[in-house]
Amino acid sequence: MAEHKFKTTMFPIDSDSNKVIILTPDYIIDEINQDEAEQFIENMNGDENFFDSLNLNKVYNINTIVRISSNQKTHIITLKTKANGKKETDFLAIESKEHKEQFLHEIYHYLKDECSFRVKEYNRLTAAFRPLLMLLIIIGLGTFLTWFAFEAQQGLDRTRVVKASVYYLYKTMAYIGPTGAMIISGVALLIGMAMLAYRVKNPPIMTFIKRNI
Repeated sequence: MAEHKFKTTMFPIDSDSNKVIILTPDYIIDEINQDEAEQFIENMNGDENFFDSLNLNKVYNINTIVRISSNQKTHIITLKTKANGKKETDFLAIESKEHKEQFLHEIYHYLKDECSFRVKEYNRLTAAFRPLLMLLIIIGLGTFLTWFAFEAQQGLDRTRVVKASVYYLYKTMAYIGPTGAMIISGVALLIGMAMLAYRVKNPPIMTFIKRNI
């Protein structure tokens, strides 16, 4: 990554809290109090020792970012990182759409030599694909669990040897029973249908920043 002049920008997370996100050419610092952020910026001199006083779980090195995605209709930013072979997914929140767009463009400015920037507007059909697939999975899993619960209530064959984890699963499903399994599956199905309806009604406009391979 090219070296940048050390610059910082503060982004309020929402209008009700005193938390902000700090963006520098090298780091993203999430959920820091505005007073601490202002002091941090005022005292910053390029020495990385100032990170010692911060919650390191909320500090992201820009060099580790592999993908950023965000629906322009929401306030959530999905951040995928990879460091020392370990992949992680975290979520940032910026309530103001204007501030969120500014954040995305500023971070792309620091990453543009290594990343691509793309905006994709989904139509109703493509927006429905993932929630529809999830519905099919819920139906299939619900059918299996209902059958499994029925079988579990019949009891295990005394001559069958099973792992302890399988035994406890049998006991749990026998306790829930087919009716309980159907109720749980039905609730999950209703949630999935609501997500499908929302997604079709509000097709996302996604912004992607992806590291070039």
